[in-house]
Amino acid sequence: MNNHQLISNHDVFREVLYSLASYDQDKPLKALRLASHVCTSWRQIILSSPALWGRAVNMEELNQKTDNWRTEVVRRTGDAELCIRARCYPSAQSERFIISLIQGNWHRIKYLHICLTNSFLHSPNIRSKIFQTPAPSLEHFVVQGVNLFEHYDSEDEDEAGNEDEPSLVVGDRGERFRAASFGGSAPRLTHFASPALLLPPAASCVSQLLHLDFAAKPRARDLLNTLRLMPNLQSLRVRIVGNDSGSQDATTTPTPAELVFLPHLSHVHISTLAAWKVAIETLDRLRPFPGFRLEFRVDEAQEEISSAYAVAIKRVFGRILQDVKEVNLLNVTIYDDCLSIDTANKFHFGFGSRGTLLPILQGMLCLPQSGLLLAKKLLFTKSSEDRLYDEIIMAFTSSLSEVESLHVDVPTLAYIHNLSLRHLGPPFFPLLKDIELSGRNMPFATILELFLDHRKTLNGSAMIQSLTIYGLAGNNLSNLERFNGLLVEGYFHGKRIHYVCGSGRPEILNFTEADEW
Repeated sequence: MNNHQLISNHDVFREVLYSLASYDQDKPLKALRLASHVCTSWRQIILSSPALWGRAVNMEELNQKTDNWRTEVVRRTGDAELCIRARCYPSAQSERFIISLIQGNWHRIKYLHICLTNSFLHSPNIRSKIFQTPAPSLEHFVVQGVNLFEHYDSEDEDEAGNEDEPSLVVGDRGERFRAASFGGSAPRLTHFASPALLLPPAASCVSQLLHLDFAAKPRARDLLNTLRLMPNLQSLRVRIVGNDSGSQDATTTPTPAELVFLPHLSHVHISTLAAWKVAIETLDRLRPFPGFRLEFRVDEAQEEISSAYAVAIKRVFGRILQDVKEVNLLNVTIYDDCLSIDTANKFHFGFGSRGTLLPILQGMLCLPQSGLLLAKKLLFTKSSEDRLYDEIIMAFTSSLSEVESLHVDVPTLAYIHNLSLRHLGPPFFPLLKDIELSGRNMPFATILELFLDHRKTLNGSAMIQSLTIYGLAGNNLSNLERFNGLLVEGYFHGKRIHYVCGSGRPEILNFTEADEW
């Protein structure tokens, strides 16, 4: 097909050009320029099609060109809708151009995916208020905030901001967050992602949102009322900023009128530095699609957690984890000041605290109907020296009756072994067949033998079939020869070790001669 034949098929030609000029391409402007050089007909069509240029406003390309070329590209867009992409970190000069472009064409921007400095987003200057004006064409709004400059050099910067304005909240580290209200009108907006911006309470202008990522004040009721207006929401990512002063009593069960049902919501991510009560209250009253994916993170709870809140945590997360029907991989990490629970792609819980973790462990590890207990593979790390946790961890470990594969480091294996010696109930991990051991830079032959010997004495326990070790150097494992049929695997001096115990060559398991390197 020659060029004229292609042009005669207008639908095909239009699809080709729109594909070349798509905002999700790496260099749409270059593609348009090259296409315009194919022939005179192509050039005439491309230069007379503002919609093509409107789809191709790529700042990564425009930043490398002169001001004249930037102005020419904007001129070629005419009155067409604009798709603006600037995913790279801005220089001071490029940020001024981006803001000028947005300010002068806000009413026709359809797709906006840019990075701006936090000093601009959090300042009370006139230009930052562009996000508070109506956006009739806007469908996709992604504005990432980055810390690059101490100050935004603008003629408007001396404008006094009202520190008591309702759209302002002071964040965890003193930064000021302002709202993107869109003047109450953004009828086509379905995607809002800006962790550096708030949404005003009861923001009816964004009721059609499908994907939401934003910062929120520490007021659970305001946050829930905003979410209540988004019946079609599919994914939610919210960072709760500021002091934990706006929570109600999250220790009581919510009434039906307080619940917010979002039947299409399949992914929820709630994080905060310290406003954990607001986070829990919000999650307690939220009712997404059954079996939704949850990521919940508290970085640093400041105060001690009461026993009443431990019960509330148990109730809230127990309800959620009842809907988890299958867990192939469970990762549990316990430090002195942090608990992390992860199921790879369905559930993540992280909670850091300046006080004791005991109430958190009581709330999260004592869930009798939890789907976590169905885990087939367990990655477990215990780095805390606090013995107050032992009884809770013992109860949790003994309830993991489906585990077939265990991945631990040496101190954690020793800890599990010591707990099992004290445990009077059924054996830990009765179906356990495979162990992966991280043993770099420490001796582990003795504890490994003790663990395996104890397993042999337990009624109802499966025999360990394979042992994969990371860090064989410096250990003599030749005594494992007596565990007939046990497969030992790993690497030593770059050579793969694959030995079945009882094969008559125990010297293969002596790795004390030299370092693994």
